[in-house]
Amino acid sequence: MTDSSDRTVRRFNPGILQTDEEIRRQFVVRRAELDVVTQTLRDNLDTPCCQHLMIVGRRGMGKTMLLARAAAEIRTDPDLSGSVLPVRFMEESLEVRDIGDFWCEALFHLSRECDVVDPVISEELLEVHDKLASRWRGAELAHRSRDTVLEAAERLGRKIVLMVENFRALCEEKGWEDRFGWKLRQTLQTEPQIMLLATATTRLAELDDYESPFYDFFRIVQLDPLDTEECGALWRAVGEQAENGRNLRPLEILTGGNPRLLVIATRFGDSGSLRDLMEQLVILVDEHTEYFRNHLEGIAKMERRVYVAVLDLWRSSSSQEIAERARLDIRETSSLLRRLVDRGAVEVEEAGKKRRYRAAERLYCIYYKLRRERDDATVVRQLIRFMEALFTEEEFADFVQRLRVDARESPDGGKWLKIARTESRFRSVYEGQLMQELAAAFDEGEFQRVLSEAERILGEEKLSDTDEVGVRLYKIGALLGLERPKEVLAMCEDFQRAVASDAPETISVMPAFVLGHKGAALRMLDRHEDALSCFEDAIRRLASRAAEGSPLLAQIHFERGQTLMTLDRPREATQAAEQAVGLTEDAELPNLRLLAARALLLRAQAGFGPAVGERRPLDSEIAACEGIIERFGGDRSPGMRRQVTEAVLEKANLLAFAGHPEPALDALRGIESRFVDEDGESKQARERMALAIRADALFQSDRVGEASDIVRRLYADLALDSEVEIRLLIAEFIRFSVAGAAPEALLQILDGDPGKSSSVAPLTVALKRRAGLAIRTPIEVLQVADDIVEIIELSIQEDRERRLGVHRPLDPTGASSRAPGAGTP
Repeated sequence: MTDSSDRTVRRFNPGILQTDEEIRRQFVVRRAELDVVTQTLRDNLDTPCCQHLMIVGRRGMGKTMLLARAAAEIRTDPDLSGSVLPVRFMEESLEVRDIGDFWCEALFHLSRECDVVDPVISEELLEVHDKLASRWRGAELAHRSRDTVLEAAERLGRKIVLMVENFRALCEEKGWEDRFGWKLRQTLQTEPQIMLLATATTRLAELDDYESPFYDFFRIVQLDPLDTEECGALWRAVGEQAENGRNLRPLEILTGGNPRLLVIATRFGDSGSLRDLMEQLVILVDEHTEYFRNHLEGIAKMERRVYVAVLDLWRSSSSQEIAERARLDIRETSSLLRRLVDRGAVEVEEAGKKRRYRAAERLYCIYYKLRRERDDATVVRQLIRFMEALFTEEEFADFVQRLRVDARESPDGGKWLKIARTESRFRSVYEGQLMQELAAAFDEGEFQRVLSEAERILGEEKLSDTDEVGVRLYKIGALLGLERPKEVLAMCEDFQRAVASDAPETISVMPAFVLGHKGAALRMLDRHEDALSCFEDAIRRLASRAAEGSPLLAQIHFERGQTLMTLDRPREATQAAEQAVGLTEDAELPNLRLLAARALLLRAQAGFGPAVGERRPLDSEIAACEGIIERFGGDRSPGMRRQVTEAVLEKANLLAFAGHPEPALDALRGIESRFVDEDGESKQARERMALAIRADALFQSDRVGEASDIVRRLYADLALDSEVEIRLLIAEFIRFSVAGAAPEALLQILDGDPGKSSSVAPLTVALKRRAGLAIRTPIEVLQVADDIVEIIELSIQEDRERRLGVHRPLDPTGASSRAPGAGTP
């Protein structure tokens, strides 16, 4: 645990009121450059002429921090502390007008640095400084001040390292009128007790001019922008929040690898409402306006005009675009851009023969745009761009989600969301979230929610063509789920007309998708042949786009298979199911895995008895159900849990049909726990199916009492106020009769509820006839009862044949080629 001072990072004044240990802990980058400085210091210890250093780097690159760290190293390193004394000038040498002022200032700072080493000498030097500063000027001041500094170095027995910042500005302000440069060079060359460690924002042109005093004089230490790894190290050192796997390459781009800007960026929070974030962004700019302004004012007037054009354009731009924005000639603009690139303020991107330019430090773009435009639209846009650079994909997605919440809760939030959506990446993430939420709700079967949200989006949002089509398809799918087929057909026809006139390439598979929905709606309307035509048309359309449309193709093959089952064409249904299974065999996406399970179950049901009199075992169908249970049983999603439950029921149904009652009962063991997550009519239908299969197996096992209790429950649960419920009850009682239930036992159950006697009169008469009881009933009831008796007798005969190995599906309603399903509505 460290105290707060360990985390206090000086953005502009490193080292002030900080201990050497604090500076050492906070210095986490520029280690290679520090090594160059300290090694040069060691090399200078025993040399008659010192090597002088100049640290070059643009504003915020860490020059001052490097000097503070070098001074701390000198004071704490055993080899250097007794031989060298650091003397740091203030960052702006405002009192230095000539060479006399320079040495007078050196004397002042030396007196203060001596306080720790030798307080007596420190006090003496301060008194001398005060006298010289008040009495002397020019050359005499320079001579006396310099001699005092040299004498102090000799008394202390140490070399003096003069750490002078903004050396370029110092030389430019003085010019060469009092031969400032030559006089300073003469002392530095002839006095081994003095070393100069200077900084400059750019390399001095005079260093390469042999007629200038500092030609070939300094060893240059260049401070380049931090790379991604160094940005991460600094972020972790100064940020109170953890890095959390953040992708720091965007942050490097935002700050241009500038340490000072990166430290500023750590102040910007990554949580809270949009209003909080906007306020933080404005505060960030407000707190550092002076720094940003000085940066701009430090650029020559014409260069600045081009630079602000680059800032305003923000994105990488051609020289022509920049010239137009700056209202300058293209040649002049190109020349000024080269200077800005040399200065490090602008970066150039090569794209073949073309060059594009952008600000090296994108925070200046934010500063300039906010200061120039001054409205909340600008703040929001710059905030989005800030987040794009600063946040990971997950964090940016969370930010988008927070703004969506703000939009629902306040009018300002709605306005800001509209502005934010003009930024391409925000719009992409925003629309992606809308589609993901629709998809999730659809997968959960929340069709009313999907429909409401789709209608809201289509009425209020302006989406890309692809996403708009996607929302329309979700609306169609929701209408299907809500069993509103006529509205589905109307929407499909509208869609087909619209796409036929203008279909973007990105939605080229959508007409086939719509045909699939149209086919499903036609099935609901019992127009099965029309539905089959739609499915086959969709398959033809997708034939040339197999890779792109394989999930859709699998879905349509499955729908086609179901339709063929309804049309009593089981062989073709089996083939369609096989094609759907093949396309989903290695599926990983949840919706495709669910489709794979459904297709496998359809294959098992369709292959149950493709032709009358075909002799074959049911092992493959039972094994198919077991495969579904084994492969998908661990999937806890609601849709898949329901599908696995279907497979369990089908397995039990097949086992009961095949005359294996005990394995059927074993398969049903614990089935009730599978219904916990279901609700509504679907749950009731599955529970009833499970009870019907259990009663079937119990009758086969001669456990008549247990079976009869279940049948009473099934009978009591039906109101019998609709033809569907009456037909369901009749089908179940036929099933139980085939399973071995005595007609007397079934009659006793029906007689237990006299209130329903009129609804079940044909069934009651049929059971009495099979029991050999006397009957008095209207002729029309007797005719229906005779039909039921005929079905029962035929089904019992088929059951005998089945037990001899002639496997035909049992359908008590008379459609003998249908898969087993008696007891399901």
